Amino acid sequence: MLFVTRTRLFHLSTRLAESAAASAEANALKTQVLAATSHDLRQPLASMALCLDSIETAAKVGDWRRHALALASLKSCLSVMSGSVERISNVSSLQNDAVRIAVGSVDLSATFDKLERVFESQAEKLNIRLSVTRPKAEGLVVSTNDDRLWDVLANLVSNGLKYADPSRAGWVLVRAVSLG
Repeated sequence: MLFVTRTRLFHLSTRLAESAAASAEANALKTQVLAATSHDLRQPLASMALCLDSIETAAKVGDWRRHALALASLKSCLSVMSGSVERISNVSSLQNDAVRIAVGSVDLSATFDKLERVFESQAEKLNIRLSVTRPKAEGLVVSTNDDRLWDVLANLVSNGLKYADPSRAGWVLVRAVSLG
């Protein structure tokens, strides 16, 4: 087509501008996802490094109880990393409504145990007491999405540790209270 009408040219220019705007928006969203992902992956990596240091020290002095605890923490950190990587791969599916966020029964005791194992080394290094308390009743269960709950709690604890004043001893408290 050698000649294009003014109307057709205007229409093509409009479509091109809309396409460029959509591309810019997609690029901005991708940048936000990468920033959030970077934040989610940094904390478990830092905890894993601390666990490895603890394992190395415990092995040198023959403290096998400390060795086993550090190994359990390392496994929890690896589980957190795996979950984060899995959620990253699901981002595009969520945008297409191909993946639904599942809601189910979540045992808070298991979630709190994982919080304690993942963050205890980091808190100890910062001279901060990490206190995770649970109600006396066994089997405290809530209806939520396990991954999203973990993301929120881990972000709160991570920020509590990150923004604590290093010149003062402090504590981070995570507590569940049964309301009936």
